Amino acid sequence: MRLKFLARYRARFFGFLGFFGVVISAVVGLPGMFEVEEALPEQVLNAGILGSE
Repeated sequence: MRLKFLARYRARFFGFLGFFGVVISAVVGLPGMFEVEEALPEQVLNAGILGSE
């Protein structure tokens, strides 16, 4: 009984967490989108270099 409640609560908690994470990232990402687009190729290249090693 307790395990079912915990599992349901945990799923709901992570659902809210993911939803708020998406909302926050959207709100933060909209103003800084142009800066991110300029920095993106360099970040992708760095990630590719790190990933290949």
